[in-house]
Amino acid sequence: MSDFQQLIIVGRVVEAVRLQHSRNGNAAATFLVAVVQSWLDDDAQPISKTTNFTILCWNQLANQAKRELQLGDRILIVGTIDVRTYLSRDSKPVVSLEIRAKQFKLLEKQSIDDYDNGLANSFFDFS
Repeated sequence: MSDFQQLIIVGRVVEAVRLQHSRNGNAAATFLVAVVQSWLDDDAQPISKTTNFTILCWNQLANQAKRELQLGDRILIVGTIDVRTYLSRDSKPVVSLEIRAKQFKLLEKQSIDDYDNGLANSFFDFS
């Protein structure tokens, strides 16, 4: 059996989709998705934390993202984590985490309720 990695996030698109093409013509799209986690502290005071994820889509999925996604859209993304390392302009090492999307689905209120009830897995194909 081989190793396996999969990440699922639900959040909102907070940066417009940027579509570019590689030298060999492959489409690549990147955008940011914000995921807000909320909870109550020990004194029952609400606390929230927002994490922004850089999403990377390739080829057909990249073109679909550019066509369909708008700022504020609520989205479910399935993908894997990619780690990139590079040198900044001032020659300092930088580590970047990206989610390489394998699929995404725009969510509506009914879909959110279905997701909250554990029924959202019906659109995944794990074959």
